[in-house]
Amino acid sequence: MKRVAAYIFLDILRNKVVLIYTLALSAMGWGVFAMEDTAAKGVLTILNVLLLIVPLVALVVATIYM
Repeated sequence: MKRVAAYIFLDILRNKVVLIYTLALSAMGWGVFAMEDTAAKGVLTILNVLLLIVPLVALVVATIYM
């Protein structure tokens, strides 16, 4: 089981789309927290974006991966 998990982890690391997606979400998070005056507003903004974007991107990546 560890061998399969290691293979999947290495496959994800080699996938450039996942790495770019991770970096984009990280940059968006840092940007939102830099622009908002309170942390609660920043968290709500990130939550709204994630609830909309993550399922759509996951569907596209899963379809391409298959």
